[in-house]
Amino acid sequence: MMKQQRLTERLRERKVRRRRLRRRLVRLILLGLVLAVAAVAAVRIGGWPLGQLLVTGDKLIPIDEITRIAGIGQPVNVLSFSVAEVERRLSQDPRVEAVAVRREWPLTVRIELAERVPVGYLAIEYGYALLDSKGVVMAVSDSLRNVHLPVLTGIRGDWQYIGDRCDLPELVPVLRFLADLDDNSRLALAEVHLNENGRISALTVDSVPVRIGGSDRLPEKAQVLGQILQDLKKNGIKPEYIDIQYATPVIKLPAAAANSGKH
Repeated sequence: MMKQQRLTERLRERKVRRRRLRRRLVRLILLGLVLAVAAVAAVRIGGWPLGQLLVTGDKLIPIDEITRIAGIGQPVNVLSFSVAEVERRLSQDPRVEAVAVRREWPLTVRIELAERVPVGYLAIEYGYALLDSKGVVMAVSDSLRNVHLPVLTGIRGDWQYIGDRCDLPELVPVLRFLADLDDNSRLALAEVHLNENGRISALTVDSVPVRIGGSDRLPEKAQVLGQILQDLKKNGIKPEYIDIQYATPVIKLPAAAANSGKH
């Protein structure tokens, strides 16, 4: 009888110890989960640096402005933001033509940008619109102070605002020609004019007239003009005019340069 009672008590004690161990284990697991959640929350919102941000295609927009527009705080924490939200915010900037944002293993976020390239200014109803090659308004100013790109004349816009597209048909060949120029040649032009007959001409920053002609062979004309401008600058020559309307370009040199045999 005594043995039976002792055995029963031992079994009861074992059950009690097991219950206590289970309770302690459950408490430890719960505590670990709470600590893990707290740690993740602290990393996500606590301003801790984590991972790396890679940006490609950023030629005109500074990296700090990209992160500001995207809503990415400093220091960069790749767990603190949504890549879908970053992509949405950047795609709304008129200077961005296309953007793709993705996560890469283990803790990297890559932003790939295709920026719009400004090609010239067009007069509109309330100032001047900076256009890209597709006629999208990238910026608007009320004057032409500190302008480093050609002004488009002979054409006038309407009430376009930033992000709008200026879709005037007559503007298309002018923008196409400017887009085909290299950066240095584009910067060398002060004005590009379209007359009532649809013929294009230009004026360099040195006040040299350039006859471009119709909308045929525009990529070829842009390449030829770029080479001519480069050669003239290299040789320190300012011609009376440049004519690239036809397959054989004409460069009218001043009398002194022509007599000296410079080409």
